[in-house]
Amino acid sequence: MARAKINGIVAVETGDQRWDRCAGWLAAALAYEDGRRSMADLFSAYRTGQMVLFDAPQSAMLVELLPSSNGRLLNILLAGGRMDEVDQLRAQAETWGIARGCVAAVVVGRRGWLRAWRRYGYVAAPMIERWHVATKTLSQGGRHREAQVTAINVSLSPYWAGVASDTLVTGCGDREFAPVAFSSKVLYLPHLKMMLASTGAITIPCHLLAAAQMCCGRDVTEILSMASELCRREFANSRDFLFGLHPEDDRAWIDDATAYLIGWSNKAGRFVGYRLQARSDFAPQPMTDGLYLHPQVPKVPPDFAVDAAALVALTRHQWTAELRKLRDDRNAIGGDLCVQSLRWDSQAGVVFESRIAERFSTYEADLTEMRAREPVR
Repeated sequence: MARAKINGIVAVETGDQRWDRCAGWLAAALAYEDGRRSMADLFSAYRTGQMVLFDAPQSAMLVELLPSSNGRLLNILLAGGRMDEVDQLRAQAETWGIARGCVAAVVVGRRGWLRAWRRYGYVAAPMIERWHVATKTLSQGGRHREAQVTAINVSLSPYWAGVASDTLVTGCGDREFAPVAFSSKVLYLPHLKMMLASTGAITIPCHLLAAAQMCCGRDVTEILSMASELCRREFANSRDFLFGLHPEDDRAWIDDATAYLIGWSNKAGRFVGYRLQARSDFAPQPMTDGLYLHPQVPKVPPDFAVDAAALVALTRHQWTAELRKLRDDRNAIGGDLCVQSLRWDSQAGVVFESRIAERFSTYEADLTEMRAREPVR
């Protein structure tokens, strides 16, 4: 029952399917231009993250961000469909642009856009050749990245627990959040019958794994105090370093650091889980049965415990949603989609299983960028 509902919620379009559905409205708007751009050109820019598509049931809008001496500009390239829906998309695009540091929105096209949007604050600017220009001043707010940098999805129930994750690791290269490596984000400690997963500061799982390997605990419940203190110490050591690398308006993800400890409790006779979050000073927070998604997926209720197939579908949905964003605004989801799980077997006890469910189509592009950055030997 839960699986059917979850799978129904996350049955979403791919980026290409979304473009195909909106192409007719965009092509109708493009027909008024002078032929300097084609639908193929626009599709290529959309696929590579240079342009972003906003859509409604019967309308679509294509936008891009342009640099200027005062800050970014939101350039509304094309819009078509029902005018009431286009007005809603304009508002969505403006809000999206403000969150990315846009100081103004601009429309270059027919005079009708100025007439239609004058009531929303657009004013006439000097024409460009035969095209009318309308601009609107936006907020002066800086760019903001959502407080997520990876995909970690946990499902907890008494006799089965699973974690789905990606494997992409990013860092500061020639651009922020450039791909630097592929790595497992879920680790298994057999002597504790426990899985360890984390988001945020990469030093936390490394040090936590080393400490847990040497501890004298019998299960996850007996290492919580040690884990809390270690996470607190390692985060304090790495936070200032990370703040020094990233601008003030792009640090929310750093304080989103979270460690997940999921394993068998001998006392409870079932699987249990704990979250240790930077925003709560890494105090162990017991996890109730259900679903924990990072980043969140709209309309998925948290009180569902799902199986491995549903975790894969949810993680695939998160990755697809990221591809709808500009490249510089995407969170670091990529590499392989991995699923690790623990299940209780009456004969064997706790059984750990791990597999690669699929490889994201962005894998090769990320690998090429990583190798191009490697020093020549």
